[in-house]
Amino acid sequence: MKTTKILLSAIATLGLLLTGCGSSDSSSQAAGSNADNTQSQSGGDNSTSEVKTIKAATMGSPAPYIVVEEDGSVTGYDFKVLNEVFNRLPQYDLEVVVTDIGSVFTGVQSGLYDIGVNNFSYNAERAETYLYSFPYDTVSYVFLTKDGSVKSFADAAGKSFHGTAGISVTNAIEAWNEKNPDQAINVEYVEQGTNIAQEVYDGTVEFTIMDKAMAVEYEKNYNYGLTAIDVPEEEARTIADNSWTYYLFAKDNDALRQEINAVLKELREDGTLTKYGNEVFGFDTAPDAAQYEKSIN
Repeated sequence: MKTTKILLSAIATLGLLLTGCGSSDSSSQAAGSNADNTQSQSGGDNSTSEVKTIKAATMGSPAPYIVVEEDGSVTGYDFKVLNEVFNRLPQYDLEVVVTDIGSVFTGVQSGLYDIGVNNFSYNAERAETYLYSFPYDTVSYVFLTKDGSVKSFADAAGKSFHGTAGISVTNAIEAWNEKNPDQAINVEYVEQGTNIAQEVYDGTVEFTIMDKAMAVEYEKNYNYGLTAIDVPEEEARTIADNSWTYYLFAKDNDALRQEINAVLKELREDGTLTKYGNEVFGFDTAPDAAQYEKSIN
């Protein structure tokens, strides 16, 4: 098994995240510079073996998809799959950079990073800028409350919600508020990595939305006793255009995408995705076979 290099960049403050590409780009450049320095000090094996280093960027959460351990190693379902992909692509070494979410996007677009890894869902607007891999996971969303009082966006009108700017769930709430100003949900923005389930449990906020696997993980670890209710299908589609997750690539990086797609298809066919879903989530989340016939964009 090949060794994966892990690099941690400084996580930007929420203010930097909210201001967009300018500040995030600086963070990306710093992370990339550190990555390059580490690579040059690692012994130079690539110069003799002609193995190319591929940089994958992530913000390091949410669990159980992406987890940064105390020793700096990155684990979770998304990286179990990605590491297995690169174990089957011996012409590459995988290097992981942990940065803020804004820098993941700008870094992939600029070519600083080769792959964006953050449990990304598909949406048409994002597809104008990035290429999507074949899917590697299936997700479903739940409302999480103390009393089961929220079963729809309309039920959440006037209730408090904490969200990280730029992620799919927060985007869906913002879109709801824009279309339904008389039934607006009270959004307060928080930094990435905030334990929202804890905030629901202690009453800081009245509800949240997260995918089922995350809700199961929180309950397993903390025994909050919260009530999880499935988000209706029509509202789930406002969070993501479909129920699968993907790796992201720059528009000019289709060759790498195609190589990774070929391995993802193998992982689905040989049962590896099913195995990893059962190990991490406790249930099978492998996408159906039809998703591996043609890339989504």
